[in-house]
Amino acid sequence: MTETEKFLERCRGAGIVMGLGQMRRLLKKLNQPQDSMDFIQVAGTNGKGSVTSCLASVLSRAGYRTGSFASPAVFSPEETVRVDGVEITAAEMEAAYRQVELAAKQMEAEDGSWPTAFEAETAVALCCFREKGCRIAVLETGLGGDLDATNVVGRTLCCVFTSISRDHCRILGGTVAEIAGHKAGILKPGALAVSCTQTPEAEAVLRQKCLEAGTELLTVKPERISHCRILLEEFAQRFCYRSSKGTDYEIFLRLAGDFQRQNAAAVVEAAEALAGRGYPVKKEHIEAGLSEVCWHGRLERVRTNPVAVLDGAHNPGAAAELAAALQAYLPGKRLYFIMGIFADKDYRQVIRLTAGLAAGIVTVTAPGPRGLQAPELARAIREETGAQARAAVSMEEAVQIQLQAAGQDGAVIVFGSFSILKEARELLLTAQDGTIQKESCNGKS
Repeated sequence: MTETEKFLERCRGAGIVMGLGQMRRLLKKLNQPQDSMDFIQVAGTNGKGSVTSCLASVLSRAGYRTGSFASPAVFSPEETVRVDGVEITAAEMEAAYRQVELAAKQMEAEDGSWPTAFEAETAVALCCFREKGCRIAVLETGLGGDLDATNVVGRTLCCVFTSISRDHCRILGGTVAEIAGHKAGILKPGALAVSCTQTPEAEAVLRQKCLEAGTELLTVKPERISHCRILLEEFAQRFCYRSSKGTDYEIFLRLAGDFQRQNAAAVVEAAEALAGRGYPVKKEHIEAGLSEVCWHGRLERVRTNPVAVLDGAHNPGAAAELAAALQAYLPGKRLYFIMGIFADKDYRQVIRLTAGLAAGIVTVTAPGPRGLQAPELARAIREETGAQARAAVSMEEAVQIQLQAAGQDGAVIVFGSFSILKEARELLLTAQDGTIQKESCNGKS
């Protein structure tokens, strides 16, 4: 175990602590790295990582030194922190963690406090951005908004809200309105506010919170999205978008799913609005920036023969989007699911939204103490839908079963907790049968 792993292991022992006091003390010990740059904050239930990556790509294309922080880490720790689209190195991350650990020890000596893992990760990102001279950074909120560690920043120019639905209900509340209230907590007086299309319940809360903060909410209008074309071979899409300023964009996205058009439209609106905050961005920068984004583990096609797709759909909102995307991008394919999820998620609703599409389902146990046991998940699938489901003892067994079942004409879909995707991806890419495509987020070399 490395020094960083030992430090993070202790941080994880602190659990989840909502509030900004401890984070403020930590950053003070680090000489306030957040005060050296501007920020865009992104909150929502699903799509935060995609929007964060797209906005950062657009700003980098426009020539601004841009950092981005998105969690959780799915395939490597370094992927959470990027500068101009490039992951920081392991050495850079290690150096930042040593700074944060020293600050944590100073806190402990003073009052006995110790940062949570997410607080430490956020502090590491901010230190890296300062070290690498970022002018602006895009931060994905971890949980909620108002009391999230990322909300400690003050120089926020724009707040972007992705789709808001029910998740983390034990912490954020059981209704969409309660959850939206927490997420709206990232709003700062005078900051711009942009939102994807929301349910009436969520939009009403966002508008009220914007009114209180003295800012206008700009919401993406679905009717401004047109000429949508799914590119089955590329596992991508093209569409047109007319912004609220009347500019027409022709957008190519390597990100699959109808919801990604909403996310891209929100990025367009945010990028245009930033011109009034000292960050003018040209149309060609927006189109090019969006076209370059790959986002691993989010409707990612990792092989083509048979087709295999990874997705971190772990709540009902994401499950509904996954189901729609599978029907749109894999028409006529027999689908073979591998599913693993945390026990504290609304997994029965996830099952109801997806299981009917599958020709066969194999369950795995998601890693960690929160993971729902594979036999219990399989039993829930049978109870909810009557579909046949079997539990595998390992991801390796699950992949072998479903690759054989899919043959050359079917498709293997691995989804649920992000924590199951790394091993699944490695196994699917190294399986000996079929054509394996690497180095791409859509299975095309």
